[in-house]
Amino acid sequence: MVKLNRPNRATSWRLSALLTVMAFGGACVQLLGLEPGELKGSATSSGAGGAGQGGTGGAGQGGTSGLCGDGAGGAGQGGTPLVPSFAAAVNYPVGAKPYSVTAGDWNGDGKADLAVANSGSVSVSGNVSILLGNGNGTFPVMIDYVVGMAPVAVTAGDWNGDGKPDLAVANNNSQNVSILLGIGDGDGTFKTTDPVTVGVNPIALTAGDWNGDGKPDLAVANDGSNSVSIRLGNGGGTFKTTVDYLVGTNPFSVKARDWNGDKKLDLAVANSTSNNVSILLGNGNGTFQAKVDYDAGKNPRSVTTGDWNGDGKPDLAVANSGSDSVSILLGNCDGTFQEKVDYGVGSQPYSVTAGDWNGDKKLDLAVANSGSMNVGNKVSILVGKGDGTFQSQVDYGVGWGPRSVTAGHWNGDDKLDLAVANSGSMNVSILLNTSQQ
Repeated sequence: MVKLNRPNRATSWRLSALLTVMAFGGACVQLLGLEPGELKGSATSSGAGGAGQGGTGGAGQGGTSGLCGDGAGGAGQGGTPLVPSFAAAVNYPVGAKPYSVTAGDWNGDGKADLAVANSGSVSVSGNVSILLGNGNGTFPVMIDYVVGMAPVAVTAGDWNGDGKPDLAVANNNSQNVSILLGIGDGDGTFKTTDPVTVGVNPIALTAGDWNGDGKPDLAVANDGSNSVSIRLGNGGGTFKTTVDYLVGTNPFSVKARDWNGDKKLDLAVANSTSNNVSILLGNGNGTFQAKVDYDAGKNPRSVTTGDWNGDGKPDLAVANSGSDSVSILLGNCDGTFQEKVDYGVGSQPYSVTAGDWNGDKKLDLAVANSGSMNVGNKVSILVGKGDGTFQSQVDYGVGWGPRSVTAGHWNGDDKLDLAVANSGSMNVSILLNTSQQ
């Protein structure tokens, strides 16, 4: 079904470079273990644009961005960071109870689009909403695709190696992942294939090349079985048999990066009930070592990665729903992390992502605060100082019950914008960056 989406009013990398990556559904970004916002203003990789096609998935294991000591994210220091500014949020209706949003170029027009997982009813199938961007900051067309029961997370990759962006959706109540293959006919349409079985109550997923064969694989965090399911890709849109690895109690989020500098992708998993982050070091052949846990705040719901202090060693940021905070864990680049430092944000933070919103080439954090329905419905920005510390939060209004936040260039002005999925108001808020940069 196609709907006209009528909105309600409520440095160095340019748009073309970002959309070269996004043309393959963000697969390049994820195979490298980068956040979308890290592409702006950070000294990231060469050759990034081709990931997701054929043998390019192995980029995550090459000598590229985010590896220890390479100066990735080598943001300068000094001076007081500027606070970013955004235009008032513009809200676009999507499906029932949106829980996750990701960006890519689904129709190949060089303009950023969005995909939103709508959890809907717990007893019937949910859907994914595709919002096609006009390149001017608006998203006038929505297309819905039925997936499994209670879809709560969506990620992008090129699962069949045809150079067209595809999607994977974690269905929390049907214990599987829906695979949507991009048709690439210029209108942003997808075809569904047989779902991929995983653990109990999958709640988050990420893409990467775990075995270095150039074919994108999946890692799925299973809230009900305290595990991460690894599904190695065959390259034709299908996946090998599931292999599960134990993590902490009630894992809620999973991210990939090379934490120990061996050019093999590793995993970080935020565990909501055990109040920690599990690190699984990759062996480079599709297998992982046993977890090592690091303390986070109370009820961590989301983990992201970036280089907060500019030393070329990837760090972690964890959104803690139970303590209204974000924990910063600086990486030592040997697979270990320093003790956490906490920063206050809004009520019940549920999602965190990295980017440079004020244009100073230092990574900042954006946090969706899901408990803010009665206190203003906010996204918090923590402006990075470039030395591993952050300024106090600055809040921006969005819809009700924000659950997921992602970054991208929605209007082509070279300023990093935000998109926020709001579960309570069943819409996506677009915040266009108006900072003077």
